Amino acid sequence: MNNIFRLIVTLTLIAAIAGGLLAVVNNITSPIIEEGARQRLVQALGTIIDADDFEEVEENGIKYFKAYKNSEHVGYVIRVQAKGYGSSPIVIIVGLTTDLVVTGVEVLSHSETPGLGDRAFTTDKLKEFVGQGLESGISFDVVSGATSSSLGLLAGVNEAVTTLGKLLGLIAEIDFAIVPDGTYKGVGRGFGGNIEVEVTIKGGKLVDIKVLSHNETPGISDPAFDRIPKAIIEQQNLEVDAVSGATATSNGIKGAIRDALAQFFGGDQEQEDPVVLSEVSNGRYVGVGQGLFGEVKVTVLVKDGRIVDVTIEAKEDTPEYVTLAVEKMTERLLEATDLKDVDVKTGATKTAEGILEGVKNALTSGLQ
Repeated sequence: MNNIFRLIVTLTLIAAIAGGLLAVVNNITSPIIEEGARQRLVQALGTIIDADDFEEVEENGIKYFKAYKNSEHVGYVIRVQAKGYGSSPIVIIVGLTTDLVVTGVEVLSHSETPGLGDRAFTTDKLKEFVGQGLESGISFDVVSGATSSSLGLLAGVNEAVTTLGKLLGLIAEIDFAIVPDGTYKGVGRGFGGNIEVEVTIKGGKLVDIKVLSHNETPGISDPAFDRIPKAIIEQQNLEVDAVSGATATSNGIKGAIRDALAQFFGGDQEQEDPVVLSEVSNGRYVGVGQGLFGEVKVTVLVKDGRIVDVTIEAKEDTPEYVTLAVEKMTERLLEATDLKDVDVKTGATKTAEGILEGVKNALTSGLQ
């Protein structure tokens, strides 16, 4: 009996000592394991955004990461799924700046056809998204023979931008009831480029949507142009489902409508002293504005109260959007009799705003 008792005591002591040792080891190794996991996370997410730390956030049931660089908040990473050709969804992560401009895209998993559908996911193809975002819209060149995979990827990136835009309050809810009666034009980004629309508001309701121009693929985009405007008018809301197979076109139409009415949903506008062209002396003026990624330098020639020549440099912004903004803003500035009437809705709004800011700064800074 005594032997049994001694055995029990011995085993109890051994268990206690072992438990204590395990606790000590756990206390030592847990921080190491956690740090290793954090480093792996930073390494994985750091491939699509320049950041050295990430904080996981959950809001309204949606999880995403805040990205930090030297303790400064620099953007976000969000994981989304989209339907491609395969039986399983295309799972992607998207890196975005705080202004929701894409910094990188990575496909985590998919079941697209090897050597065919997955050609849409090459490094070079994924780079096409970089520099596009909430303001410019998202576009992507379809890979021949991989249309469904390409469209699925495009839909996923669009969803990432839209989801975060709504969570962060960067996409405002539109209440047509507060919009004055009239017609308004706007530009959105579809699959093939800009989609321009004209919307009519009457009695606090959206009563008509006309598509003025687009470069979408005939046949594929037709259902979106047919259904989306009708659904928006019927529901009096932009939150209508995209047409399957024409997601980018659907989002482009909605984006164009939002752009057309943006002046009523931009919040409090900063008050500034307007530049009166008729009071500006003849001469050449130079000014700088802030574009999407960097400075926009503008040189303006004024004669008899009108702008007669404009030279614009925006070397840091995305070239295709710079071209779009420069063409439209140059035309509008040369026609302008009052700068406050110059519309910056171009499909490259940030660059256009930088151009207009540069012009205003130029005309208040003195002669070259």
